[in-house]
Amino acid sequence: MGVFETQRFLIWRKAAVRLAFTLIICLVLGILLERVSLQDTVLQARADAMKRLGSLRIAIERVLNYDVQRARGLVGYVINNPSVTNESFSKVARYLIGNDTKLIRNISLAQGYVVSHVYPYETNAAVLGIDYHDIPEQWPMVQHTVQQNAVTLAGPVKLVQGGTGLIARYPVFLNDEVTEPRALWGLASLVIDYHNFLEYIHVSNYQAEFDLALFGADATGMDRDPFLGNVSIMEKSPVSVEVLVPGGSWVIVALPKGGWPSYSGHLWHVVILMIVVFGIGSAIVLTSVRFESALVKSAKALELSRNEAKRAQIQAEQANRTKSLFLANMSHELRTPLNAIIGFSEIMSHELMGKIGNDRYKGYATDIYNSSNHLMEVLSDILDITRIESGDLELNETTIAPSYLMETAVRLIRDPFEKKGLTLDIHVPDTLPDIQVDARLMRQVLVNTIENAIKYTHADTVISITAEMTNPGGVTFSIRDAGPGIPFEEQARILEPFVQIRPTAEVTFEGAGLGLPIAKKLMEAHGGSLSITSEFGQWTCVTLTVPSARVMHPA
Repeated sequence: MGVFETQRFLIWRKAAVRLAFTLIICLVLGILLERVSLQDTVLQARADAMKRLGSLRIAIERVLNYDVQRARGLVGYVINNPSVTNESFSKVARYLIGNDTKLIRNISLAQGYVVSHVYPYETNAAVLGIDYHDIPEQWPMVQHTVQQNAVTLAGPVKLVQGGTGLIARYPVFLNDEVTEPRALWGLASLVIDYHNFLEYIHVSNYQAEFDLALFGADATGMDRDPFLGNVSIMEKSPVSVEVLVPGGSWVIVALPKGGWPSYSGHLWHVVILMIVVFGIGSAIVLTSVRFESALVKSAKALELSRNEAKRAQIQAEQANRTKSLFLANMSHELRTPLNAIIGFSEIMSHELMGKIGNDRYKGYATDIYNSSNHLMEVLSDILDITRIESGDLELNETTIAPSYLMETAVRLIRDPFEKKGLTLDIHVPDTLPDIQVDARLMRQVLVNTIENAIKYTHADTVISITAEMTNPGGVTFSIRDAGPGIPFEEQARILEPFVQIRPTAEVTFEGAGLGLPIAKKLMEAHGGSLSITSEFGQWTCVTLTVPSARVMHPA
């Protein structure tokens, strides 16, 4: 073999070694990229699961906290009327239950520890006259409620009259300033049907997506076995979300059906990328047979570019994980301390633990309670727009009169317009037909729209609010102010989130620019619309249209 052939053989042998090495590098790099991508895929799946479970947590807290508050009104009634009769009790209980007879099994009073009143009577007569001492399954929580002098949530527990329920209890102490300590009158109880509760919060929808378990019977958190689902789920690295319930907490533990992803969603991208890289490497190796010097430079440039791309990918993945974790945890991290502030300030303002001794301090506690509730509402607004954009918003529809809806909305913003010296000219006829909407969200739409008008309008002027039927059979609310107006080219942008328009230099205010965008999205969630007309320098009118399908036309 001549020198030429030998050199050629050595060159091709070197090329073969380099090609083999390139293949190995591609395989190793592909495995590493897949592992990193899989970690990101799993983290994203966990974040998505946390976000989904956050919707379930919000549904549970909303239903329980709303329903439990009904019993609070009964406690106040008993304190003012200790000699409550069956007739008066039935009227009060019927009013408190309202139309939620499927969800709420009964409301009852126990004078001392013996059940003395129950509504409805027909399906719950078996509990009358029962002494809680004689019910071993319920007595510990009854005793705990009285000792703590606070609302507690017991259950799920088997009911004496049959079925399973969640029992919210309030101790009733008479306001006797002479007797120390105050005398126990008895207990007020509200029973929520457990199975209807699960149906009401659509737990089956979540069970279709996840292997789900609920911990915290008697509001004890993770201290007991789950009352829904199987404890074996804890062996598979599930995600968990704490649910704040009266007197304690529940914990939702979940695992996606089929477990966490075993390969990333970018597997084929990685494979194609590695094929491309190997092809490029092969071309470089083959070219290097003739151009060794060029190969060194190309290899250095390729390595530098590869490291930069990997660094950029890691930074992007970290930013994405941070965003996802923030969205998943924001509700819990903000609402938990707010709930504590609301609870403690309410106890102080009502002097449940004893007299404060200074009316100004009591007033401060009331202000803290009201302000905290307002902050909770702002947080709920932000979560609402997030749920709307993600498609998780559910409407809790009720039938309500437009005049009453407007009246309750105006009450919430009375202070701002009185401080600014404004006059509200309201014409909402009582003859308008009722509308079927989510009352809380529609009230929020009206409050946001009126507050926006107050913010922009000049002092000592009139804001006109009207409501009327439209030709297609819908109902419109119109809010017109006497402010500086909006330039025509800015009228579309003002409905974008976080966009604020200052028509003139004299208009100054604070805000996040979410009021009208939230109102618009909530109207669209009802199938309606929000539109703006304005004459720059003179006035602005916001029109809210409720579609005909939501108007309860008289038969």
